[in-house]
Amino acid sequence: MIWSIMSVASKLFYLAGMAAVIGGASAYLLFLSANLILVRKIVAYVVTFAAIGLFGSVTYFMSQVGMINDVGLMGMFDWSMAGMLMDTNLGTGSFYRILAFLVAILGWLVVLYDSRDERLSMSNPLMILALLILSGGLFAWSTTLTGHVSTLDVGTRIVLCVHLLAVCAWIGSLWPLRTICNSSDVDTVTLIMERYGKIAVFVVAALVLSGLWMVLQLLNEPQEIVTTTYGRVLALKLIAVTGIVAIAARHKFSLVPGLNEANGMQRLQKSIDREISVALLIVIVTAVLTTVIGPEMDH
Repeated sequence: MIWSIMSVASKLFYLAGMAAVIGGASAYLLFLSANLILVRKIVAYVVTFAAIGLFGSVTYFMSQVGMINDVGLMGMFDWSMAGMLMDTNLGTGSFYRILAFLVAILGWLVVLYDSRDERLSMSNPLMILALLILSGGLFAWSTTLTGHVSTLDVGTRIVLCVHLLAVCAWIGSLWPLRTICNSSDVDTVTLIMERYGKIAVFVVAALVLSGLWMVLQLLNEPQEIVTTTYGRVLALKLIAVTGIVAIAARHKFSLVPGLNEANGMQRLQKSIDREISVALLIVIVTAVLTTVIGPEMDH
């Protein structure tokens, strides 16, 4: 039981880190017209969660070593077993994930240093875009190497990569969006939120379509959504995703157009808080689904 708990907790940490790295980079590029203090907050957010993700990646790999040894907590420090696991897909996936977090931390620290005075280097957006592509690619590839998805065909694993990147881009950008609502410049906030809403349409479409495709691949029969433990937990995730899409739609069609109204900014902040809560539930369920519960694969 201890290894399952440690595995889920570790995966929760690195999933949150992945979301922050990808979503934070997306938000940075979106918020370049905002003030420098906000941009610095985004950098601090990404670096902090990248460090959490790095810790989660290391502890997840160590928990797998300990689970195989099954000799107590000290079993995860068996370096000979760790060496053998490094030659497996688990080790390769962990290596790519750890590398992605290290690259993200070092790259974003350079950006933070470069913005130490009252300016933003013109090279920073290009560096952030490069970091987004590199870290996102490593994260996506590492995810396809382990778990039940590693047995699926190449096309489905590509769809999984699209799904992962879309989810991370959305969830990881929520805190920066919540932060910008503290600004007193309603016009700038409205401009950024409208720009975000236009991009989010494509992100949500990619998320929903790729997610539905993955559901079809991971369930043998539609009724497994209610007859199996995996299906029921998956159903909970689908309900949460439906909820977060509904909240996002309310932002786009109701709250953002009403930002100039009395308490408009406060209403949007509270709604984003609810969106973050649902996003956390999605991440937790995903960690459980991909760690301790698996589909009954016949294909």
